[in-house]
Amino acid sequence: MEALIRAVLTAFEGAFLSAGETLSDRQAEQVGKAVGARIRRQRWEPMEPALRQAAVEAHRLGVSRAVQRIPGEKAKARARKTKTPKKRDVPAIDAALREALREAETVARQGIRNRTEAAAVAAKISKGKARIEGHARSVANEGINAGTIDVARTMKLRVMWIAERNACLDCLAHAGYVVEPGRLFPGVSFDPKARKVPAVPGCPLHPNCRCQLRVTDEPAGKPPSSRSSLSPAARLAAEARRSVVYQWTEYESGPAMQRAAESLLAAGAGLPASVETRARRMLRKK
Repeated sequence: MEALIRAVLTAFEGAFLSAGETLSDRQAEQVGKAVGARIRRQRWEPMEPALRQAAVEAHRLGVSRAVQRIPGEKAKARARKTKTPKKRDVPAIDAALREALREAETVARQGIRNRTEAAAVAAKISKGKARIEGHARSVANEGINAGTIDVARTMKLRVMWIAERNACLDCLAHAGYVVEPGRLFPGVSFDPKARKVPAVPGCPLHPNCRCQLRVTDEPAGKPPSSRSSLSPAARLAAEARRSVVYQWTEYESGPAMQRAAESLLAAGAGLPASVETRARRMLRKK
């Protein structure tokens, strides 16, 4: 895709300079048709077979990681008996790329008169590239976490949601939740104006989600709200609330972060007084 983007921009620049940096409507149409033809000729090895294999390998990796967290060699030996499926469903990644290239070709054939229009064609191709990369990341993450769920099922344990400190407001709200294997995590968010968050069996919650699941023997349900609890789920939830009031997320707009922090502090964040005081001071400076 990178090579195709370069070819598109090079074709335009060559025509642009040859025409004395001024393209007539006819020349712009000819350039667009040439670029469109180049896009239509683009071929690639089918990616879906490789993606299906990657999904299986990700599941195997998820099983391996989950096993290492289980104490006791006998328990580990039993957990290793978790089966990895021979085939996993994956998104239609080749279809997504074909659609993006068709969109780029359509834009090109309307004529390319200047660098802005050439960049618009390249942006359509880049969008396709981003989509397939996002699909691949989601498949890997889903496979790893599916392996964790299967280990928990084998061991008659549960799974706990682990969110990164700078995750989105939806993922942070899931931190510390525990469910039985195969049951759904609730659709929750720290943003009081968030669109409906789906209930899901595990990560990923959204494209490019980097959350993970961990095998646990903690009881299923919402994490304890007490920050003094020795429960790992309670500590994860408290850390997530701290991220919200400090507005540490890198995946939300400024207004959404501020809205979530204000809402949580008003409801009672259950954090040390020094943390909440500092968070309120930060909000007043906005």
